[in-house]
Amino acid sequence: MVDICQQRFVNLFTDEGFLDAEVLQSLAFARQPVVGMGKVVQKILDRYSIPNIKIVHPAARGKYKQRDTYMQHLRERLLLADR
Repeated sequence: MVDICQQRFVNLFTDEGFLDAEVLQSLAFARQPVVGMGKVVQKILDRYSIPNIKIVHPAARGKYKQRDTYMQHLRERLLLADR
């Protein structure tokens, strides 16, 4: 399970929209679970063989637009990280 007290958020992209190589390298050596939020980020993490827990980006449309559905998705995905 992901410990929310120990988490930190990092952006894989710079403000200019470029891939941040320093952040990418730090994720490659991370000892904690890495959560890939959204398909674009997940694709990059997979390309660099960085294991990640895949979750839908909160701005996603469709069935995840409703808060309860999205929260259930998060619970399911983050609990799977424990296994």
